[in-house]
Amino acid sequence: MSDKIEQTYSFSYTDFEGKVHEKTIKTPGMTWMECMNDYVRFLESVFQYSIMDSVRIKEPQYLSMMYETYPDYPDPWTGKYFVDEEDDENTSNPGLSD
Repeated sequence: MSDKIEQTYSFSYTDFEGKVHEKTIKTPGMTWMECMNDYVRFLESVFQYSIMDSVRIKEPQYLSMMYETYPDYPDPWTGKYFVDEEDDENTSNPGLSD
């Protein structure tokens, strides 16, 4: 019995002509951000244009702590992040009433 834990995930797309595009990834460990990154890259390979530039994920709260503690921590997401803005009266939508 092996102590190695391997995870596998895959993506598949069949186009209108019946051509099948598949990608399978086997890794000893991954995060959801790595899976998301791989999925976006898979879509780019299928459709042959940049998609990553249009995708943002919410920056995880732990990420800044990881960089402070481990300066060489590899970021599992190669795209861009967004940070939620705090809700306050200055940023509320003037067309909506409370």
